[in-house]
Amino acid sequence: MKRMMMGVGIAAAIVCSTPLSAQDSGLEVTEVILSKALENGRPVDPGASFSRRDGRIYCTVRVTNPSRTATTIRVAWERAGGPASSTGIELNIPARPRYRTVARTGTGRAAGRYRCVVYDADDRELGAAEYELTE
Repeated sequence: MKRMMMGVGIAAAIVCSTPLSAQDSGLEVTEVILSKALENGRPVDPGASFSRRDGRIYCTVRVTNPSRTATTIRVAWERAGGPASSTGIELNIPARPRYRTVARTGTGRAAGRYRCVVYDADDRELGAAEYELTE
């Protein structure tokens, strides 16, 4: 019980710092974390700046799904300040109240500012994390 309450407190802090949700879909992104690696499905060395030498960038997405309806999200990697992308990776969200999933990208693009953006099945933005890609 103590561990569960501590997790609820942490999740509440994350929700407050991530004000992006889509009420119509019922899904809410509670966390978008970018990292250089994963260990047991969890982000390792999270950050907002990555080198092209890192090879991959992982985006861990946590959602709440109060309607418990199976659906999909799309994770797109976009240049910051650029147009929204119609491409990305589609990920299944099962009929569970909470779920965590991961997308990844390579670091072969040009150095600059980028965003990892999470869209619902209707292409509404649910959450995003911005990062810098350096040489």
